[in-house]
Amino acid sequence: MAKLVATGVAHQEGSFLSLQTTTVRTRDRSEVDSHSLRDPDQLPPAEIDHTIIALIQRNHGLSEAEAPKVVSQTLGFHALGRNLRTAIEARIAHLEKDGVIQVEKGFLRAINS
Repeated sequence: MAKLVATGVAHQEGSFLSLQTTTVRTRDRSEVDSHSLRDPDQLPPAEIDHTIIALIQRNHGLSEAEAPKVVSQTLGFHALGRNLRTAIEARIAHLEKDGVIQVEKGFLRAINS
C-alpha cells in the first residue's frame, strides 16, 4: 500500500485507501442491512467530503447549523448520532482549512478556484 501511495496511484486518508482513478459518489445507506455499512466510523472521508460539496453546489450554500443533519440524511442515516455528527463536522472543518469551502454568515459556500 505504501508503494501505491508513494507513486501517486492511490491516496490514503486515515485508514482509508482509494485509487486516484476512483470516482467518489454519495451512497444512500438507508436500505442496507450490513452494520459495517451503517457505521459512521466506516464512512470514507472522501465520500463525506463529496456529499458536503455536492449539497453546497446543488443548493448554492448550506446552513452550517443544519449541515450535519442534511449530510447524514443524504448518506441514508435516519438518526444523527454523536459519532456521525463529529465525523461530518470534522470533514467540514477539513474542507474549510483546505480552502475548498468557507463559512459566510452561517452558511457553507464553495470557494471557486
